[in-house]
Amino acid sequence: MHHWSKKNLLIESEEYGTLLYVGLSNSFFRLSPDAKRQTEAFISSGIMMNGDLEKIYRKTGALSEYSSEEMESLFKLKIAKREVGNTTMALTIAPTLDCNFRCAYCYEKDNAKLGFMTNDVMEALFSFIEQRKKSSLYLTWYGGEPLLALEVIKRFNEQAHNKGINLFQTIITNGYLLNFDVIQYFHSISLSGMQITLDGTAGTHNKRRPHMSNTDSYETILNNLDVLYHFCIEHQWRPQVSIRVNIDKENKEEYVELKSLLINKYNDFFHIYFGIVTNFNSCLDQPSCAMNNKEHIDFIRILDQQYGITENNYFPNTLGTNYCAAQTVGSFVFDAEGYMYKCFSDVGIYKKAVGHLIDKKISNIKLETEYVIDSLAINQKGCKECVLLYTCQGGCPNKRMSDKTDMTKLHECHILKNNIEEFLVRHYELSQVKEVVL
Repeated sequence: MHHWSKKNLLIESEEYGTLLYVGLSNSFFRLSPDAKRQTEAFISSGIMMNGDLEKIYRKTGALSEYSSEEMESLFKLKIAKREVGNTTMALTIAPTLDCNFRCAYCYEKDNAKLGFMTNDVMEALFSFIEQRKKSSLYLTWYGGEPLLALEVIKRFNEQAHNKGINLFQTIITNGYLLNFDVIQYFHSISLSGMQITLDGTAGTHNKRRPHMSNTDSYETILNNLDVLYHFCIEHQWRPQVSIRVNIDKENKEEYVELKSLLINKYNDFFHIYFGIVTNFNSCLDQPSCAMNNKEHIDFIRILDQQYGITENNYFPNTLGTNYCAAQTVGSFVFDAEGYMYKCFSDVGIYKKAVGHLIDKKISNIKLETEYVIDSLAINQKGCKECVLLYTCQGGCPNKRMSDKTDMTKLHECHILKNNIEEFLVRHYELSQVKEVVL
């Protein structure tokens, strides 16, 4: 028996005719009139389609031998197998929660703390790593501002090398201290990625992301980016360097200007993208500046229609892998004091720690379970029937967990869900393979 997937969506487009989106495999089909007729006959009456069409549908998941309930079980089993077979560990370390910036929207500013990770905490961290016997460690340096604690990073790398740990590293930094010596050190340890933030042109950036003593952090960061670029070209080193632009109503117009400036100067060396400042993930001093979903969507339309900028995808394309790290068993965030968290946003909030490297009495199994199991999209009533389930994966688990009274409620949908047909058609236009007509 063949089952028509609930993750399929038929769309009528003025330009392309009938499109079939297959949510199980994130695939598109442009249907001929005959294929449309056969498909609709099968959906309405179970009349079997011809062999070639059936074969294509089965290969892509539009048709399946499994029912929706069985597919749900298979998906849960896939998640379990992912955890069992995982040979890597992904950790985020904040060697300090101190910062040299005073950003208005920082969600950590009320939890900022002085002090760096001690030798005792680092030793306990290595014990934690070694007990889990993973073949590789994927590590993100975080903060505060992690470059304030560069000596901690160096000490960790030295010990990791001595212990024979296979280490892959990235860093999230404001870029202010990213000078030549730091870049040279990162090259020596083969750092694979950096995320740096610029929030517009000079005046806007310096207002939104003020350094604690320097009134022109923008100029310093731009100079550091220039040094980074030329160092990488000279040494044929290509880490993935992302420039994040946090936008709201006040600075959204500067995104294109900043992006154009960097592309004109450095071509495609930097990956430039925007992040939306929301009332949820920040302590924005003026909450009215935050964009709502409609304003976010309108901004995406303007970027596409006026400037031809489509790097912020119209639709998720990380099929089956779009999990938040907080939902994996082996992923943790550590602060300088040894507290363990599941989510970046929880760092520094002790009541949200799920454990402690030294004080074993600190444990929050309930919260850890909520992140790893309860927050999965497949466990949410609002997500199970959604055509976007396997590509969206339910969005940010922290946001959905904000109301602990009912974990079955859907708190945060992908912004495009309410405009799904419009944006799926645009996603189809942007896809590389569009010629398939059945």
